[in-house]
Order: sequence, then C-alpha cells, then structure tokens
Amino acid sequence: MLFAVVVLAPELAPDLGIEPTQIGFYSALVWVGASTGSLFSPGPIRRFGAVRMSQLGLALSSIVLLAPLIGSWWVTLLGGLLVGFGYGPFTPGSTQILTNVTQEHERPLVLAIKQAAAPIGVMLGGALLPSIALKWGWQAALLCVTAFGFLFAFAVQPLRKFTDERRTEEEQSRTFALALVFSNSRLRNLTVFSFVFSASQMCVFTFLVIDMVERIGLEYRLAGFSLAIVQVGGFVSRLVWGYLSERWIPGRILLVAISIMGSISLIGLASTDERWSFVAIGFICALLGMTIAGWNGIFLAEVVKGIPKEQLASAVGTAVCFLYSGLVVGPALFSAVVYLTDSYPSAYMGLAAVVGFSGLLVGGARSKGDIE
Repeated sequence: MLFAVVVLAPELAPDLGIEPTQIGFYSALVWVGASTGSLFSPGPIRRFGAVRMSQLGLALSSIVLLAPLIGSWWVTLLGGLLVGFGYGPFTPGSTQILTNVTQEHERPLVLAIKQAAAPIGVMLGGALLPSIALKWGWQAALLCVTAFGFLFAFAVQPLRKFTDERRTEEEQSRTFALALVFSNSRLRNLTVFSFVFSASQMCVFTFLVIDMVERIGLEYRLAGFSLAIVQVGGFVSRLVWGYLSERWIPGRILLVAISIMGSISLIGLASTDERWSFVAIGFICALLGMTIAGWNGIFLAEVVKGIPKEQLASAVGTAVCFLYSGLVVGPALFSAVVYLTDSYPSAYMGLAAVVGFSGLLVGGARSKGDIE
C-alpha cells in the first residue's frame, strides 16, 4: 500500500496531470502521515487493542489508497497522507503483540522476521502491480491492493480474543509517549540511531541509481540491479542479525558493529568511480544492504528491553515516529548537500560520519532502561 502509487507513477501520472517525478511529494506525505500516526497510536492501542487498531488502520489505508481514482492531484496527496496515517499503528501494535508472547532472548529473531516481511511486500508490489496496470489499467491495480487490504483486515479478526486487552482511561493516560522516550537515556540514544539509519537508508534507496548512472557511468539496467542487491542484502541480513542476536551477540553490541560497517560501506560508496568493476560495486551495495537496510529488527528488540508491558506501545510508537521522520528528512538534506557541493561523495561521507556517531551513542548507552 505504501508504495503502490509510487510503483504505478508512470501510468497514473498523466491521468493526474503531473510529471512522474512529482510522485516524490506523495511519498514524502506518506511517511509524514506514518510518523504522526505512530506517535499518536499508543493510547488507542491500549484502549482498543493492537489487532483492532491494525484493522482500522488497514481499512483506512485501503479506502484512501483509491484517492487517485478521483482524478485530482491534491486529493491524491491527501490520500497519501492518510495512507501513512493508517499505517501508523502497525509497528507499535505488532511489536507489542509479539513481545507479549515471546521470551526476551527470542525477540531479536522474531522481530527480525516480522521486519523482513516489509521488503517482501515491496518486492511483490514492484513485480505484480505494473503487469496488472499494463493489462487492465492502474485503476485495477489499486483496486486489487484495496481488496486484499480489506481481506486481511477481516482475516485477522479471530486473533483479537487472544491478543487485545482493554484498559481503563486512567491506565491509558499514564504515560505520554514523548515523555517516556526523552526521560530514558537508552531510548533517546536508540531513537537518534533509528532517525540516522532510516535517513541514510532512504538516501541510498532514493539516489543510488541516479548516482550510479550519472557519476559512475553504469548502464541503467546495472544501476537498477545495484539497488536490487541492496534490497536483497537488507532482507537476508535482517534474519541473520536476528539469529546472531538471539544466540550469541547482544543486540546493543550488534548495532554498534552494524554502524561501523555501515560507515565503512558509505565511505566505500563515496570512493567508487568509473574505474571500479561492477563486482566491486556490487560488494559495496551488498554491505550497504546488510547494514543500513538490515538493522530494523534488532533495533525494535532493543527498544522493548526493560520496558514495562503497559508502556511498550508508547516506547515503540515514539521511536518509530522518529524513524519515519528520518525517511522524510534524510533525502531532503542529502539533496541539499549534493546541490551545495555538487558532489555525491561529499554527501555519502556526511552520512558515514553521522552513522558512526549514532553507533557510538548506542554503544555508550546504559544496558538497562533506567528512567533519569
């Protein structure tokens, strides 16, 4: 749902009277909506339950995803904002459900598997939606996504009796999400880490193909394949990091290692030029995927450590709010640096510096989630 309109941009943009590149505004509003929805979701999750809020979010996103059918670009932008808002409760809600039914040592792998589902959805959308659009029109493609959205909203109904809990108004208002995170040094550092890594992740996803074509001189097909390598690296590494964290390496130490390798991979990307072989470039892309695109599950497992059960949704909701904010802010800042310096390598080096710094913050964080 989050990427359906973006994937269909070449087909639907002419009908909306815009250039396909303007879809970037839609994508930004999706993440603004997701950030806002995540921040304000903990209270409703505690009141109505994680599954119920996920159902409502899925229904909302399913409806407003059809906004382009009206034929107005401004209505489509509003639809993008609401699609993201509907997505807001998903990560806090699903993380709370899985945390409640797992032991602490199991959570890194379980949450990593959950996070690995996201790139699968993106890959399926990228593979199927264009074909549907070419055969039956982009309207049919959006209707298919909406239909499946409602289907799964109904399909999870039986899970409510096993997962959703009711709480009183007094319990719901006990902890405000932002206050919880900012009063906890460990959560603050993890939140900064997520903002930096999500910003870096989106910068690479957004600009890698353009950079490979314009600066390195790669053929367009190979440049696209470079991004695919990053995506595959992110999918595989989410499972690998989760397994390592469950069995051998503490999650906090693993996040520090990921930040170090992420900095190295960004420095390597900044060093590439037209003399590099595609094998060498592919290696850098794989390392990028394993680091800046593979950290999500371990991050969530660290966020929930030591957090009381009634505060889980608040902690995750706020942390994920800043994570989504990085997806919006990162590409804008990256573009500004490239514009001012006329240099992609300079922008990559800046990312490498902040990625390394965020790892130092996590490494220096207290192992217990004590409230200051």
